[in-house]
Amino acid sequence: MKLPIRVSEESREPIYHQIETQVKSLILSGQLSPGTALPSIRALSLDLACSVITTRRAYQNLENDGFIKTVQGKGTFVREIGIIRKEETKHKAVYDAL
Repeated sequence: MKLPIRVSEESREPIYHQIETQVKSLILSGQLSPGTALPSIRALSLDLACSVITTRRAYQNLENDGFIKTVQGKGTFVREIGIIRKEETKHKAVYDAL
């Protein structure tokens, strides 16, 4: 699966954060439903032309925030996000943007 993510070297925002933000948006908007398999860290780093370390950091942060889960030997998957959590995350995104 190829994710519709674009990163910019010119952005002031670190690449790992750009990846995190865009994956969160895809999950919160419903474009990535719970249980959807995500590309491996290596595959995503190749698609985005960035380092494996950068992609790993984004995935680790997403996992720590409860958006994705990694199953050893199977892959990385989108987690079920509760409605309240979705609303909190959307409000935080708007607040941070302002």
